Amino acid sequence: MNVATDQTTPETANTPMLARSSTWDRVSVGYDTEVRPSFETFSALALKIASVTRDMRVLDLAAGPGTLVGLAAAIAALGAVI
Repeated sequence: MNVATDQTTPETANTPMLARSSTWDRVSVGYDTEVRPSFETFSALALKIASVTRDMRVLDLAAGPGTLVGLAAAIAALGAVI
């Protein structure tokens, strides 16, 4: 992204593989299936370390497929907004 002009920079042969949208398009299909099991392990540990309780609010902002907030929902009080 070209911040100065707010235009997407076109991909070229010199664009690094991990900076190409086509690379991420190819892996996106199985992303959730592949990463969720390990994300669940780390997310559960993060919630435990943070001592998240039913009366707390949790913000999971642009952090993967929403694994942490899904586990936080299990802790949340009935009627809580997730």
